[in-house]
Amino acid sequence: MHAGRAWIRDLYYGFDRRSIHLRVDFLEPPGESRALRIEWLEPAAVRHEIRALAPGRPAIERAATRGAAEGVPGATACLDSVLEMTIPLDALSTRPGDRLSFFVQVLERGRPVETAPASDAVRLQAPDESLDAAVWSP
Repeated sequence: MHAGRAWIRDLYYGFDRRSIHLRVDFLEPPGESRALRIEWLEPAAVRHEIRALAPGRPAIERAATRGAAEGVPGATACLDSVLEMTIPLDALSTRPGDRLSFFVQVLERGRPVETAPASDAVRLQAPDESLDAAVWSP
């Protein structure tokens, strides 16, 4: 879906027991005329968006099929030279051990102009109670 120039340099992700953390590194600041979409495919189809990629603390909203978008309780974002986001697993109806899959898109005028990763969705498993032991064990 590269309609023109590329915006995303790298996409990083990680977990704690309550949230998924995403980081998007841009080649250059995309600016407030562009938006970001996170398209969740599993465990349920959900679409989160940041309406403008201007520096600051943009809101993460759940896109609605009908009516207005709504904020995602507990979700946070911060954009400076990179975009960092935290989304509670509860907002994705995720239980420990569930499969998660997603991709992100840069939008211009509501249309995707770049998708990351370009070839396929990120696919991973939500953490369960063994996460803490696995992280801190040698």
